Amino acid sequence: EEPVPGTPDEYLKLYKLCWGGDPDVRPTIYEVLNTLVRLGKMRGIQGFQDIRYEDNDMQGIQDVQDVQDIQDNDYHSTDSQEVTNIREAGNN
Repeated sequence: EEPVPGTPDEYLKLYKLCWGGDPDVRPTIYEVLNTLVRLGKMRGIQGFQDIRYEDNDMQGIQDVQDVQDIQDNDYHSTDSQEVTNIREAGNN
């Protein structure tokens, strides 16, 4: 995919990290938000100068991320258990 002409290099780096092949290396939503706000403020983009968020806002985002991680782990462990059950049933 070709970037839009004039796209800041910092944004392209973030974009590539978010779409990286290894999900364990991708940034969290918390890291993405911080990076986007920082980039917007560095470039003086209107609207970014006024963005302020409290620690409890970030905690809320982290809580959502934690729930998603738990759900992902449950999903993967359920899949693994189902595969094991199918294999065991086939051996009987």
